[in-house]
Amino acid sequence: MTSVSLKTRLSDYTANINCLILETITEPLPLNSFSAQQLSIPNTLNLADPTFNISGPIDLLIGSELFLDILTAGKILLKPLLYLHNTTLGWILSGPLSVGFSKEFPASNNTSCNNNTETEDYHTNKPVPVQQDIICESHFKANTKRDANGRFWVSLPIKDNCKQLGSSSEMARKRFLSLEKKLNKDPNLK
Repeated sequence: MTSVSLKTRLSDYTANINCLILETITEPLPLNSFSAQQLSIPNTLNLADPTFNISGPIDLLIGSELFLDILTAGKILLKPLLYLHNTTLGWILSGPLSVGFSKEFPASNNTSCNNNTETEDYHTNKPVPVQQDIICESHFKANTKRDANGRFWVSLPIKDNCKQLGSSSEMARKRFLSLEKKLNKDPNLK
């Protein structure tokens, strides 16, 4: 964790926030670079991230505790569900980029903004992972995929050495037979 002093290049706005340090916050956004001219953004607007359309790593994820503080009056609808929002950091793009684009632009909901930060008080209190945590993280990394639409697909972990559930087989059989009997009595329900 570290303390960050956030400053904007467009005004005298500053904020101090605590941040977790991660190797990556998410995959590079947007997923694919594209021409900003396709969005018809007015030239008079100062964008928080002038290179928002170029795929690249995310430097900072601003949480809700600060996000509402930086929002100011002003919202422009570019395409259905795709907006420009005015903030103290400059104008930001919000919404799915696939709206109004061809299929070569996968959906990606994001708010992008690159700012200069000053780092103070860097500490690391990372707990030592236990064996189960290591196995779970390894399974997650090996079995989590993201499709072309931006959806995540996760395979659920199953323990190999789990104890048997007990004697539920007979109860399950009785419930099945009871349900079967009920369905045979009512053809519409069946």
